[in-house]
Amino acid sequence: LPIQISNDPDDEKLASSVQALTYLQLLGGIDLAGAVLPPELLPQLVCYAVDQQRGESYKREKGLQIDVNKFNDSELKIVECLDDVLRKDGVTFVDASARERNNVKCPKMKISSVEISAPTNLSLLMEDDKDRTDTTSSILELEPFTFTLELMIDGCKSPIKICIDSQSDDSNDMLQEFVYSFNPHCSGAFTVLCLAQRYKCPIYFACDSSSMLIKRTLQNLDLFPEWRSTGAVQNQSETVVSNINRGFEVHNLQKALQIAVRLGDVAAERKIQAKIQEYDSFDELPVVEGMEIVGDCDNSNPKISGSFG
Repeated sequence: LPIQISNDPDDEKLASSVQALTYLQLLGGIDLAGAVLPPELLPQLVCYAVDQQRGESYKREKGLQIDVNKFNDSELKIVECLDDVLRKDGVTFVDASARERNNVKCPKMKISSVEISAPTNLSLLMEDDKDRTDTTSSILELEPFTFTLELMIDGCKSPIKICIDSQSDDSNDMLQEFVYSFNPHCSGAFTVLCLAQRYKCPIYFACDSSSMLIKRTLQNLDLFPEWRSTGAVQNQSETVVSNINRGFEVHNLQKALQIAVRLGDVAAERKIQAKIQEYDSFDELPVVEGMEIVGDCDNSNPKISGSFG
């Protein structure tokens, strides 16, 4: 689906923004946990969202009792963590400084799922374009998607749900506090999709028209000339990592071979050389199926055609 995660126009041709590069790294299993996506991002989003639920009447009132009927067990556990640190100073997490927020010690948590809801104008666009073959407007005129994160807190039974909606002031206020280079149109999608990759959780669509939108998107891939599937990106990354590990193993074997030669251990030499030859084998390399050389053998510029398999 055409979900925008950055507002950098250069990303249309090449992934160059910090958002695009961060997401590609996560797809490849690399999580640098830097300023763009800090390790404490999820706990702080959860604390902020739960604190928002307490409402204005709860702010700065030290003696106010917690309404246990307003929170489930997971939310109550977060509230207790907040009050342990902030209540004595009469501040809430929403109003607290960055230093005060960092003092809050949250329990372990993980995202169990991410739900993507249809843009409000999806059904209207689909109805308008159902008889058209050109679906460019349907794809490019979509409003931002809405995301719902479902989280589990360690030791609790009930989930916490956080809604990320670019049309919501509460949601935008929360994202502005924690997201790198906030943009109302794409920061929510970037944050949620990156967290989903970090916590390895499933993503599913909660909209009847999602299958039709996916179909129409795939029919118009010329709108996204650099499009590749998530699986393709991950496979490429795994290949690079595998080659790096392979080179490291060969380097260690060569060092071991030098030691064996120096010690005169012939048996060890043969074993190590055999292992190095296994790494040098072409068996695991991609092959070209149906390769055909066009022209004479004496031609200095033969043309080779075929497809990788």
